[in-house]
Amino acid sequence: MFELFSAIGGVLTFVADHRFAVLALLCAAGGLAARAYIPVAGAPIGKALFAAAIGLGCFDGGYSLRARQDRSAELRAQVDALEEDIRAANDVARAAKARSETAERLRAADQRKVADYAKILATRGDCALSRDDARRLRSIGR
Repeated sequence: MFELFSAIGGVLTFVADHRFAVLALLCAAGGLAARAYIPVAGAPIGKALFAAAIGLGCFDGGYSLRARQDRSAELRAQVDALEEDIRAANDVARAAKARSETAERLRAADQRKVADYAKILATRGDCALSRDDARRLRSIGR
């Protein structure tokens, strides 16, 4: 179903880009019809319609070129915006990784402090904590 709409969109884009070519073809067809079916004034009317067809054809060439350039510029702007989004996402990912690594280092340092202090307490036997011990326990993780 999507392919059908995609094909129709392509046709509509082409028709929109070449709307003056359709008018040029109509003028050329009118010029041929005027020359064939209008006996007296057919030649001048046909010439005028052919001139209009040539003018509209030239105008259509420039118009469709400009439309392609506009679409190209729009797509380039979208690509640039997406590239900027990707750069921003990569910056955020790098910052998050750095914060994670820092937090892991701090956690490992706190674990070492706790393990070292547990060893010290294990050598003391059944003694209660001193004031210095309590202060050291509170300071871990700050």
